[in-house]
Amino acid sequence: MELKVEKLGKKFQKRWILKDIDFQVSSGEVVLLLGANATGKSTLLKLIATVYKPTSGKIFFNGVDVGKFPKYMRERVSYIPEIPILVNELSLNENLNFFAHLYSFKGDLEKLKREFDLKDGKKPVLKLSKGMKQRLSIATAMMRNPDVVVMDEPASGLDRETIAFILNLIKTLSNQGKIVIVSSHDEEDLAKIATRVFVIGNGKLICDRPMEEVQRNRIAEVSINGETKQVKLHELENMREYKILRVFGIRESIVKGLLQK
Repeated sequence: MELKVEKLGKKFQKRWILKDIDFQVSSGEVVLLLGANATGKSTLLKLIATVYKPTSGKIFFNGVDVGKFPKYMRERVSYIPEIPILVNELSLNENLNFFAHLYSFKGDLEKLKREFDLKDGKKPVLKLSKGMKQRLSIATAMMRNPDVVVMDEPASGLDRETIAFILNLIKTLSNQGKIVIVSSHDEEDLAKIATRVFVIGNGKLICDRPMEEVQRNRIAEVSINGETKQVKLHELENMREYKILRVFGIRESIVKGLLQK
């Protein structure tokens, strides 16, 4: 499988949110999408999921022009927003039944509930915990058996158990050959499983690098003989008698200009 984006742009009224975005992602890749607030991360995910139409440029999936054939992509992509799209007045079980009918899901709902550890089946969604809502949202999205999964802040504000569950799910999807693109401010957790890093800045894709390279080139602030310096992590391999004061975050290291395209 291959997802290809060429000169992609999106404008709302007179303001360009994204412009001239180019990248290519293949089966099994997990892309961590980073950027400050309001830089266009969510817009990019919605363009891939065909929620929005591009103002310029094109998206191809397996060679098919998504703009010309949006149904082709919609049958193969699942979009998981930060705020779950569920029917709040219905119970957890009723939501599962509703989405199973909507997506023509023929699997075993009880098995799905066990896999996603979905509890309180009779409780209205409105009264479920945030973590349980997110598990339910992801479970309904997986009913479609998507080839591409785009997630917008899936672990934001969740407990460690649910975060670990989401990370394991992403790893499983990757092992199955799915393409996963996930936007998050919790970069340290997702960095453990991502294969690539995208950073959006000023509406542009300012970084597209393998995660391994990004991790090696992260910036550390160290003390050497009482003097404070900033060095790349891999440079510490050839240094002696230093004390690490702090390690900069992934996005912070990139924004400093050391890993930009």
